[in-house]
Amino acid sequence: MSEASLPLPNPDFDNIKQSLKNYLKTQDTLKDYDFDGSVMNVIIDLLSYNTHLNSFWLNMIANESFLQTAQKRSNIVAHAKSMNYIPVSAKCAYTDLYLEYEPENIISSSIIIPSGTTFLSSSSASSFTFNLLDDVVAVYNEQKNRYVASDVRVYEGRLLIHEFTVVSKKGLTDINTTDDVTNDGVSVPNLNIDTSLLKVYIDDASDNTEYEEYFLYDNSTLNLNETSRIYFLSEDEFGYPKITFGNGKIGRKPSLGSKIKIVYLISSGPGANGIAIFNQATPVQNAKTTNITALYPSGGGSFGEDSNNIKYNALLSYEAQGRAVTLSDYEFLTKQIYPNYKSVTVWSGQDNNPPEFGKVFISIQPKDNLILTEYEKKQIIDYIKQRNILTIRPIIVDPDYLYVNLIVDVYLNKNLSNLSTINQDILNAINNYINNKVAFDTTLEYSRLSSAIDSSNKNILSNTINFILIKNVSKSAYIINFNNSILKGSLNSGLFSYNNFNNCKFVDKDGIIQIVTSLQNNSEFVVQPNIGEINYEAGTINFDATKFQNNNSIKIYIKPSSYNLTNSRNGIINISDVKINLIKN
Repeated sequence: MSEASLPLPNPDFDNIKQSLKNYLKTQDTLKDYDFDGSVMNVIIDLLSYNTHLNSFWLNMIANESFLQTAQKRSNIVAHAKSMNYIPVSAKCAYTDLYLEYEPENIISSSIIIPSGTTFLSSSSASSFTFNLLDDVVAVYNEQKNRYVASDVRVYEGRLLIHEFTVVSKKGLTDINTTDDVTNDGVSVPNLNIDTSLLKVYIDDASDNTEYEEYFLYDNSTLNLNETSRIYFLSEDEFGYPKITFGNGKIGRKPSLGSKIKIVYLISSGPGANGIAIFNQATPVQNAKTTNITALYPSGGGSFGEDSNNIKYNALLSYEAQGRAVTLSDYEFLTKQIYPNYKSVTVWSGQDNNPPEFGKVFISIQPKDNLILTEYEKKQIIDYIKQRNILTIRPIIVDPDYLYVNLIVDVYLNKNLSNLSTINQDILNAINNYINNKVAFDTTLEYSRLSSAIDSSNKNILSNTINFILIKNVSKSAYIINFNNSILKGSLNSGLFSYNNFNNCKFVDKDGIIQIVTSLQNNSEFVVQPNIGEINYEAGTINFDATKFQNNNSIKIYIKPSSYNLTNSRNGIINISDVKINLIKN
């Protein structure tokens, strides 16, 4: 009998089957057997399939055993939990309101706007409900004869209450559904819950107290004992928020018969951002609503973290250990407290010119707005200050947007008759390149953008691109930095008024900026011979602010002298307009 061994093939079905057949042919009792036209073929198929299936599952198990290769969200979350990282939940959009109420009966010094008061608004597609989560006092203003409340924070979402009762060692019973809950915690069966706004109350059956609020445990929570009213937050296998309580040694343990009440908001995500008009849905006692003004459009709404972000942020969280020391720590903490970011950049003040020691600068591009609100900036700074070195001052700076107009000449086959889809294909290619390749402190590469346009449609032979860079100048501005060398003589501007002259504009006269206006004979009259100068190489325009009298913002246009567009450390390239010229060659 042959002593041939069975090799370890590639775990593909056909390879496994062929390996089994080759092995059996080496056996003396089966060497003349027809494996392809017999019952033996079916048996080999079954063995091959079983081996292939086992190999597949073993491979999957191996992949799921590590954070970076895991594909199943529940496993990714479990790995992240071992690093003490909890995925960021959905976030409710919010805004601050200024409210005025007209007294209806007896005038008192103030009235209470109770928690649970709702405000309705609508976007172009949907209507949204914004909720007041805490009581607010509106104070009577004699001059206005109105009750006034300012900076009233409201959050978008559907407000729900879930109640449970501790019934046995088995765990909790949901009062609403009467379903048993696992012994190690209680899951709130809803997705898109903003866990940062979640509130937990317990009416402990062991004493005579009413509902007491429990607070989320975090790494900064100290001096825990058996009476500490804390809860722990995680994510269950279905993606629901999971709440667990103390064991009686670390944190208070709910006793048998205790009632647990969980109050939360279900977010509509980014769809509720950008809303600025509201109507009050819930009346206030003894007062009539007369004025509701949003101090800024709603923002901050987002959906929860996806699996790829969890993999990335869990490692950063483990590295940061809840403190801000390195630049990557600052970046992670910023993304953690403000998940509605599109892009974040962080740099040390010592890298500035001139250096600013003892400072860390942070710039954030929001998903739905151009810049952060002052409240959002304060929220981020306060969060970081609790975790950074005392001698380091975090500073948030707004993104420096460089607006660009593209003029694209596209050369096509002269015999082409149908041009209907080419324009859209080109626009899609440009947008994809900008969205995927261009962020903070990056370069817009002419060759790559041109290649993306050429590849967008098979009928395109070649193309040329011209860039026009745009910045705004106001009365207070004295230096405009394009961060790109300027082509001599390319300066242009929008029209404005100056010294009682209308239809004025900026022109470049050998590096000196003049203000000119057009006369009826189409000649130019110099209104101001020197309002500033251009540094072509540095890409800067210096204005004499003492001479600049316009109160409105004026657009300035230049052409760069290089093909590639660079940006500042906190700069972002933003395509303002695209003009496509289709040319049959």
